[in-house]
Amino acid sequence: MRMRGYSPRELVNIIKKKGWSLSRVKGSHHIYQHPNKDKNITIPMKGKEVSRPLSKRILKEVEAL
Repeated sequence: MRMRGYSPRELVNIIKKKGWSLSRVKGSHHIYQHPNKDKNITIPMKGKEVSRPLSKRILKEVEAL
């Protein structure tokens, strides 16, 4: 079964539940930061859906998969 793409809003809700918070905004990209991790996660807010490969990478980084 293939993983579906997520809307930007769905990804934001998932990462916020995992403890990530909005750090800054640059254009249509929202950059999130976790208080216990050195990584940032960038979510493109433009468009209806984030591509499947990018959605999968973001979810792996936040350990939601």
